[in-house]
Amino acid sequence: MKKINLAILMILFAFVATAIPTFAKGKQPETDKHIEYLNLKWWDKYNDDILSSYLQDVYKNNQDLKIANLKTKQAQETVKMMFANQLPHVGFTPEYSEMFNSGDLRFGRMTVNTYSQPNYVLPLTMTYELDLWGKNYLATKSAKRQKDIIAQNERATYISMTSAFASNYYNLIKTDELIRLQNKLVNIQKNVVLLTEKQYKDGMCPLPQVLSEKQQLFVLENELDSLNDIKEVLTNQLKVYLGDRTIANIKHSPYNEVKTFDIPLQIGSEIIQYRPDIIQSEFYIKKTGLDVKVARREILPKINIFGEIGFNSFYLDRIFAPNTFRSLAGIAPNFDLFSGGAKMAKVRYMKYEYQKAVELYNKTILTSLQEVNDAMSNAKLSRRKMDRDIEKDNLEKIKYSLSSEQNTIGALSDLAKLKSEQNLLIVNKEEVNSKINYIISTISLYKSVGGKDYTTETNL
Repeated sequence: MKKINLAILMILFAFVATAIPTFAKGKQPETDKHIEYLNLKWWDKYNDDILSSYLQDVYKNNQDLKIANLKTKQAQETVKMMFANQLPHVGFTPEYSEMFNSGDLRFGRMTVNTYSQPNYVLPLTMTYELDLWGKNYLATKSAKRQKDIIAQNERATYISMTSAFASNYYNLIKTDELIRLQNKLVNIQKNVVLLTEKQYKDGMCPLPQVLSEKQQLFVLENELDSLNDIKEVLTNQLKVYLGDRTIANIKHSPYNEVKTFDIPLQIGSEIIQYRPDIIQSEFYIKKTGLDVKVARREILPKINIFGEIGFNSFYLDRIFAPNTFRSLAGIAPNFDLFSGGAKMAKVRYMKYEYQKAVELYNKTILTSLQEVNDAMSNAKLSRRKMDRDIEKDNLEKIKYSLSSEQNTIGALSDLAKLKSEQNLLIVNKEEVNSKINYIISTISLYKSVGGKDYTTETNL
């Protein structure tokens, strides 16, 4: 009998070994080959080494990115845990027990004397659920799809963090340049106030004009204070993106070194395939489809096989004696005869979830197209405004140059000269705003297409 049980057990172990899916032989989870996770080359278009260096730090140190990466790693471990259900569970559970009675027992004419009987067991046990219907295999595939979804979330976080940092970086450049120009405006206005006060004392200027110029000085000083506040906020936010609030200062390139590049006239709609939310929606459809199959297979019977080999003896020093070896093997079918309709309800629930996933995908497509179109329109509008403001700035420089020539020959008053210089500075501020806003619009467009270099995708 022992030989028969041992033979059955060996057959079962052999069956389990051959039943393990090919995943266990080193087959790696599927990967999405058309995804560029780290498109750091994109930022080379801005010709700013300081920005590129900071973006490397963002990737390494940003807490949101670290959290997203840890979630991806957790998802990978979840896949391994689900795959473990496809493998046999083997355990070693040594036992010791002792059976005894404390007094003589009488059974008719027979008397059982007081005794104590120890028992030692050293068994190696195995249990395995036969995956006849592929439930565990499909559950593992579902976990892989969930891992892919979470990985795309990590990618989305990367795109969002780098885009936000770059936008704030350029806003900081803009703010510093505006502060420089605003300081000039304030200083000129102070001279204007002094000049009008002198003219008022000389009877050459009415009092309302003096008051108006003083009021304008207050306005300019308030604008300067606001710009300094904005700079502080931007600096603090950039430190958060970098994952280090102890940084003394945020360096940046000077405004006059800021470069722009042209955007294409149009971008093919197919570029949205690179967006993380689109890819996530695709994976979610696949996952919910697998979950429906898993729920259906939950209804089917389960079959477990089990076995045990080991030693059993009343005496510890004889535990490995030849006559103490024992083996056990068996099959345990499990049929759910009644569950109150819970399993069928779960099947229907997962079907609805699959339908939701399809609708979510369709909605994501429409939303993505709208975001890309809006970002493209904004970038084009920003570009046109920048071009107009540059032309306006050039014209104002010509006007200022002519006024300077007139002032040299005494054709202009000192007040007129100051006002001419102020006008030039105001136009300079507009040009600074429009140029940086255009650059930020190109960053927003990059984000809307899912971190793809859209300048190379005009023919999609």
